[in-house]
Amino acid sequence: MSDALVRMPTTWTAEAHAGAGGRTWLYDFAWRGPAGATHGIDVPFVFGLPETRYAARFLGSPPPAGFAALPERIRTAWTLFAATGDPGWPRYEPGLSRVART
Repeated sequence: MSDALVRMPTTWTAEAHAGAGGRTWLYDFAWRGPAGATHGIDVPFVFGLPETRYAARFLGSPPPAGFAALPERIRTAWTLFAATGDPGWPRYEPGLSRVART
């Protein structure tokens, strides 16, 4: 259901934006929590908050051991994108499978 409601409309928007000449980036956050790789699972990583009720819902409690290594990388990419318009990985190009995987 996540693909139908979130992933595919996002991909179609990226395809249209890139196809019209826009600078376009996507990322596919494929971390598998207790409920799978669900929409919104990246939020605890973006904000570096593994101990909230929201995080526990997606990551379990206590958070998995691998959690600590990823938030800094994600925040760096998001901050870089906000400051420069480029997150530090190749742009999305329709027809190519160039989506940053985290």
